[in-house]
Amino acid sequence: MGSLTLATSTMNAIARLVKVKVAKKAKATIVLKVEDIRLFTESSKGSGRGSNDKHNKLREEILKLIHSESIRSFLTDETYGAAWAKLQEQFVRKVHEIGHKLGYHDYSNFKTVLRGGRKCNWDIDCIYTWEDRTKTEHIEFKYGGMSIDSVSQYFNAAANKPFHTRMYADFMYDNYMNTLCTLVGIPESEKPTKDLYLKHIHKNTSRLAFFQRLKDMEEPEDATERPNYSAKSDLVKQSIRDYLVCMKDTTNLAAIAEEIQRSQTAKHFLLYSNGDFHYDCFESAELCLKRVVGIKGGNTLVLQSEKPTTYHMMLLRWKNHLGVLYPAWQISMRRNCTDPECDDTVAAAFGDSLDTLSGTLSGLAL
Repeated sequence: MGSLTLATSTMNAIARLVKVKVAKKAKATIVLKVEDIRLFTESSKGSGRGSNDKHNKLREEILKLIHSESIRSFLTDETYGAAWAKLQEQFVRKVHEIGHKLGYHDYSNFKTVLRGGRKCNWDIDCIYTWEDRTKTEHIEFKYGGMSIDSVSQYFNAAANKPFHTRMYADFMYDNYMNTLCTLVGIPESEKPTKDLYLKHIHKNTSRLAFFQRLKDMEEPEDATERPNYSAKSDLVKQSIRDYLVCMKDTTNLAAIAEEIQRSQTAKHFLLYSNGDFHYDCFESAELCLKRVVGIKGGNTLVLQSEKPTTYHMMLLRWKNHLGVLYPAWQISMRRNCTDPECDDTVAAAFGDSLDTLSGTLSGLAL
């Protein structure tokens, strides 16, 4: 009996350890300070990507609370109170405008809830409330710009979507991985198998030693401490350029349009620029794709929508250090463009022709 009790106790202890090991990390709580209102009143240009991400999270938190009792004390602050009051008035006015555009004229109140993350392709739920019902509208917040086509991106899609007959990471591995390893001093014996590489490459982070070594080589600020850094960057950029040329004619417009429509339909854009909020949304024809027009700058696929004067720009880039982790499509939009043959506003979108790029393709594994 004693041994059975001991065994049971041991198993329970192991179970508790397992539970602790797999427990999810608690989400960090954002605590606003009264001076955070400066994120809406002062420029953060040049603060760096890491700071930009942090600032955007703070801005979203501000918008979540701007219509609540949580900021009452901020409104009377001697230094920043006027700025908080002004932002509150502007935000409430714009939310009412959006409601009126949608035909909501008699609601009694509204509240905002932060969303975002992998499951939500928007930042804020704006919930309009009546006595007997509620209506939720999805809001995408963008700091900077006055319209969708004035921001650097409206959507990011991982480069593992079926947009072409072959994924970029697969193409990269077969044609450039050996050279990349040579440039950064990783022996071939430490190169991961293709299956393992593809399993990790579309993650934000990886504990695999190969990716850790690649990332560590990106850290030193002094370029002389990063072996063959320029050559490695050129190689990765060349891989993107060659991939687009090779895969351009296999572009699956239906699959791209489906992903854009899934993430953007019924979404409202709330943008903040020049001291005020601005509203924009997609027209239905802008979410449908008509043709592939060309390649810009060796890294961007240009697509024309069913609205002839609207184009989508699909920039293929690496989100976590160039050539290290997470290749993705950064998608933006250009409006009011006419024929690319005669309009400078579109001509700038078509940097290289297929003729000038085709010379780089011999010997690649297609």
